[in-house]
Amino acid sequence: MTHLQGKMDRSLWQKQATTWFLHSTYQRTFNLTNQDHQELALVAPIDFPCLPGGIYLPYPIFDEVFGAIQQLQKVTLHENQLVFYLDQKKVTVTMGETFDSRLQIHPSILPSECLFLQKIQENNEMTGFDYPLSAFSSAKTFPFRQEIQGLFSNELTDKQQSLTYLVGRGRGLTPSGDDFLLGWLLVQQLKQDNLENNELIMQKAQSPDYTTDVSRHYLRRAAIGCYSQALLNLAKALVEPTNEQVMAQRIAEIVAHGHSSGADTLAGIAATLIEMRRRK
Repeated sequence: MTHLQGKMDRSLWQKQATTWFLHSTYQRTFNLTNQDHQELALVAPIDFPCLPGGIYLPYPIFDEVFGAIQQLQKVTLHENQLVFYLDQKKVTVTMGETFDSRLQIHPSILPSECLFLQKIQENNEMTGFDYPLSAFSSAKTFPFRQEIQGLFSNELTDKQQSLTYLVGRGRGLTPSGDDFLLGWLLVQQLKQDNLENNELIMQKAQSPDYTTDVSRHYLRRAAIGCYSQALLNLAKALVEPTNEQVMAQRIAEIVAHGHSSGADTLAGIAATLIEMRRRK
C-alpha cells in the first residue's frame, strides 16, 4: 500500500538506498538506526515539531506503523520513498515534502539579543539542572560558573574539562548538559565564532561512553549546524528587530520541547550570549 504526504529532513534524502532498523520508542515516536548504528532518524506524526533527522507521517499511516512497531523488521529509504517492512505486510510512504534543518544565517550582530536576555531574566521555568532559566541571564548568578566560563577558555585543556563535565550530565534521553551545549554551539555558529568547537563536540559525540544514543545524534547534528525548527525560528528572531510578543512566542515554543530539554538549551544560549559579551 502506498501513501503520500509524508515529509522528512532533506539531509536524509539519499540517491543510494539505505536500510534502517528499530532503535527505540519514546511516547508516541520511535527512532530508527542505520546498519552501522552510527545514525538515528526520528519517526513521528506529521504535526510533531520538526527536528534534525526527522521523518513525519500522516496520522493514519503513523498509527498503522506504530501500532505494529514490534513487528517492524526493517525500513528502506531510497530518494523520497520510505518502505516499512512489517511481519505480514509492507507500508510504502512517498515523502511529498522536505524541510531544511540547517542554520543558514550568519550575522555579525544580533539586534534582538538584549530582548532575548530580558525575557530569559523574567523566566522562572526550571531547567534540568534544578535552577530557573533566569539564573543563566547573568554571569553573577551562573550555576557551575567555572565550567561555563571554561567553555570559552583559550586553553584547550580547560575547554575539554568543561565539555567532559557537561556532556551526558543529567537525566533522560537528552541529558541537560547536552541540551545546554546545543545552545552554546548554536550561538557561536550563528555568529561564526570559535567554529573549532564543532570538532570538539563531534569528538565527544562519536564515543558511546559519554551520553545516550539519542543525545549523541543531536550533538552530531548540531556540530554540522542542524537544529530543530523552533531553534531556527529563534535564531531568525535574534538576527532581526523583534518585538516582545514574537520573542516570547519563540521562547515558549522551545520551552515546550521535552520535560526540560528546551529550557536547558535556552540556558545554553543565554549563558553563551552573556559570556561572549563579557569577553569582548
